[in-house]
Amino acid sequence: MKHPHNILTSNNIHRGIKISTMNRGKTWKFQSDEMLEEARELLLQMGGVEVDVSADFELWRIKLGNATFTAYNTLKLYATPSNDPVVLDAINKIDSVVGDFFVPPDADYLIGCDEAGKGEVLGSIFVSCTFMPAQLFKSLQDVLRTVDTKARRHPFSYWKTLFEELHAFKPQGFDAVIKKIKAQTVDTTNINKIMDKAYSMALERIFELHTPQSFRIVIDDYGLGEELKEKLRELGGRVIIEHRADEKYLEVVAASVISKYFREKEMTELNSDEKWSVEGVTPGPGSANNQQTLEWLKLWGRSGRPWPPFVRKSYRTIKELEERLKKR
Repeated sequence: MKHPHNILTSNNIHRGIKISTMNRGKTWKFQSDEMLEEARELLLQMGGVEVDVSADFELWRIKLGNATFTAYNTLKLYATPSNDPVVLDAINKIDSVVGDFFVPPDADYLIGCDEAGKGEVLGSIFVSCTFMPAQLFKSLQDVLRTVDTKARRHPFSYWKTLFEELHAFKPQGFDAVIKKIKAQTVDTTNINKIMDKAYSMALERIFELHTPQSFRIVIDDYGLGEELKEKLRELGGRVIIEHRADEKYLEVVAASVISKYFREKEMTELNSDEKWSVEGVTPGPGSANNQQTLEWLKLWGRSGRPWPPFVRKSYRTIKELEERLKKR
């Protein structure tokens, strides 16, 4: 494995991106129907006017100033871009209704760890550790509040946009380190041990770049080994190891987005390379339950060519396919 690097200083990252909530609209995700109804009543009290909805999945629409607020049956509310003072006031008031969507900061700095690609049969695993001052919590929460890091349906452009939005906070102290674990490395030993090492190296780099005195580290629990747990204790601060941490902790969501960006970038590049196409079929997203990926594996296996370097040959999907091909 190569040494981890600071992805936000890499030459291939876009720079100078500025984010303005008013210029790109704003989305909220509510915890209950009652909270969404409270937002509706607030908008009406401020002079908003209800207008017709345009789709079955919309609950209601309210025009206020030069903006339109649309509520969806997913308990999301979207406001179109506006710099109208009345609209901005409404946005602030709705923020107070929604409250913090993620666990609020209880330290001066937040460090989050997550991965993408662990369970896939093709491609690399990307492990990320993020670092952010607590003062950025509200701003980053606005960016990441409605992100679904478990979704497979989003195109690469979705993750690229989110990655660039996170990068825009680098001048304000946001940082991240990523570690790439190639398929060949995954095939050599226990996957959790490899991830333990990757996280350990990424965290070491975070603390080389920054010297926080008060910090919280949250890591999504994949089955950490005792050696990594001991390292986390030695770092000090508050350490949280929790399943599904990317649903509760902003810093872990940020790490998940960054890992997902690099994972999707790699798979997009593999699918764009003609040398990995077989009978017109490309590798697809790399998941063992994806029909395109399974079809590609079958066709490549039947071709008699050696597996490409991004195939995890130690995984059961590959071993079972090889056994079936031997019996043909």
